[in-house]
Amino acid sequence: MKKILITGAARGLGRCLGESLSKEGNIVYGTTSSLRSEYNHESFKLLNLDLRDEKSIDRLASHFIESDEPIDVLIHNAGIAYLDPTDYLEESEIRHIFDVNFFGPINLTKKLLPQMRKANKGHLIFISSIVSIDHWPFLGVYSASKAAIESVAFEWAVLLKKWNIHVSVIRPNPLQTDMQILRSKNIKPSPYSDLPIRDLKWENIDDVCKIISKIVNEPSTQFAFQTGPHSQKTAEHFLNESAYDSSLAQYQQHFS
Repeated sequence: MKKILITGAARGLGRCLGESLSKEGNIVYGTTSSLRSEYNHESFKLLNLDLRDEKSIDRLASHFIESDEPIDVLIHNAGIAYLDPTDYLEESEIRHIFDVNFFGPINLTKKLLPQMRKANKGHLIFISSIVSIDHWPFLGVYSASKAAIESVAFEWAVLLKKWNIHVSVIRPNPLQTDMQILRSKNIKPSPYSDLPIRDLKWENIDDVCKIISKIVNEPSTQFAFQTGPHSQKTAEHFLNESAYDSSLAQYQQHFS
């Protein structure tokens, strides 16, 4: 039995993980930035967390630190994206993306790591995205936030091994969830073409949930995981310079 904390667990992939891991006999806590009655789950408890607010992060961390019962698995699932060109995003919107996807997860992890080191065990899991390596127009800041958190996760994977703390990065293809996809309030005529139509190769949320549940139950030395055949193929394709050049050329032709 493990004690597991999942951010962004009111719905979507986070809820699926919470319910699945609870049924396996684990003690699961989820977080949401808006506690509402429809978010009440019988299988696990929801706690309030606003990843943009340091005091909110402090309160959540204190909930576990003061009980002296360390979290065994911390799953960073909460995330937001804006579907707009970067130069059309307000500075506050860019900061919003990075606060939720990067700074918040780092701050929460920093506060819980001392307990994990003391217990000489733990597992950090970062739900990233395939766009961390396969960059898409209009998702530049979101892609940047995911690439940034993967860089920090890699550092922790190196440094925390001596305390038996595993670190995993999950890169799913697009999932049909209700993750917040926002649009900028800076509405004005755009000089850019519309996004090209592309086959998103949607992955099934239940299948991804099962893969992550297995990673929770059977930690491995592997660092990054693609969760489906298309994301695996994409990773193999894009993790070389010539593929980046090819993708860049295709997008430049579309938007020219």
